[in-house]
Amino acid sequence: MPYPGEPESVSERTSLIDLSTLASEGFRFVLSLVLSEVGDASELDKGGQTIGCRLWGRDGSWAHVLGNVVRQGGPRRLWDAVEDSHLWFETHGRPSRDRFGVTITPAGQTFWLDEPRQYVPPAPSPRELRSA
Repeated sequence: MPYPGEPESVSERTSLIDLSTLASEGFRFVLSLVLSEVGDASELDKGGQTIGCRLWGRDGSWAHVLGNVVRQGGPRRLWDAVEDSHLWFETHGRPSRDRFGVTITPAGQTFWLDEPRQYVPPAPSPRELRSA
């Protein structure tokens, strides 16, 4: 998905998690389930350490984290979804990939942990946010 550039209207705050959490393979897997239709790019320093991250969605949602400063805009707060997913990941004991499953029905797919009744919470869609 092509990078759309920065939106005109953004909010700014301090991140609740460190960028180093994105290096966890298990957490990256959870993000791939929760934010499956979101593009991302890491910004690295000369030594290869992550110093920033950009996220963007087809709906115009956008986030840029540099150090611990979060700037985001659009209909969804993408970095908020990353932080919520990290809390879920930590609360459930940092599960490995082999504990996840998927149920596919004509209505769509649902990801779960350990058993089909324990859903992986999806990030809200723009439609869900508009109706809230």
